[in-house]
Amino acid sequence: MVCDPARPSRNRVDIAEFEVVSPPDNLELSGDTALTQAQKYAAAGLWYDAIALLIGLQLTPDASSYRETLLLSLADIELPELSEQLQFIANDASSITAEE
Repeated sequence: MVCDPARPSRNRVDIAEFEVVSPPDNLELSGDTALTQAQKYAAAGLWYDAIALLIGLQLTPDASSYRETLLLSLADIELPELSEQLQFIANDASSITAEE
């Protein structure tokens, strides 16, 4: 990220590694609600896909609660600085849902 073109030594550089995987062949999602699909993705270990299904939707209270649970569970296993961000997102998302 170029923060200051005049001082390139202060520009932030981050590196991340990730592995793109295909969903398991036995993962059947057709006809399921977003909540059920998210639960199946999470059970298959595809947490980020599960969370993505529950973002930006008009969610039922159960789906909203499950999204918060996923975010907080993910926060428990991530690095401390990312953990704080995930906890903030989970709390912020639950307050938005409560206001609707």
